[in-house]
Amino acid sequence: MSGFFGFVAANQLAALAKKGDFVTFARRYNGVGKEDLYAAKIRRYLSLARPLAE
Repeated sequence: MSGFFGFVAANQLAALAKKGDFVTFARRYNGVGKEDLYAAKIRRYLSLARPLAE
């Protein structure tokens, strides 16, 4: 898990996530090809996790 957060920090991806730009986030993290698929997964997991943080 620390590898993921290290990659996000080193590549300034947190700002994209905060803006909700998950397509660009996915492209930079996973590469070109399935950005929309990964962005949809991120949105779904975020919607499931948000109520837990409240």
